[in-house]
Amino acid sequence: MMDMADYFLEKVVDHKYERDGKFFPLKVRKYLVAGKEAVFYETEEGHIIERYEIDKPIEDGVYLACRVPDTNDELTFRQALLPFSKSVEEAQKLLPQSSLGSNYLLADTKGNIGYQQTGSVPLRPNSDGLLPLPAWESKNLLDRLFVG
Repeated sequence: MMDMADYFLEKVVDHKYERDGKFFPLKVRKYLVAGKEAVFYETEEGHIIERYEIDKPIEDGVYLACRVPDTNDELTFRQALLPFSKSVEEAQKLLPQSSLGSNYLLADTKGNIGYQQTGSVPLRPNSDGLLPLPAWESKNLLDRLFVG
């Protein structure tokens, strides 16, 4: 199992989050969940603010926020083509270095067997990842991922 998510503390004031003393507007995403509107807030870096009451506006405070790797439509399309691969080698070429951690066991009708692991792991500049870091100090933000 891969540690793909990272946690940060986000300071929120007036629907804005802080970075090095400056405030930026939170992105708002709304979904209908079990007949209720659920509101999610995130930062430009993709930190999803975690809250218990997702049907109410966010209040000022410090929140735990999670960042997970991005996904994209190209990856989904390529994975959908896997069952149509004619060989293990062809299937492995369809599996790009996905940011989501997955393990693939592949086999073909010629008896070839292959294994492919995909995923990205955050490179944490100032931490071992055991505790969330304050995101309002940009030195704590992730600057890159290790792609396995």
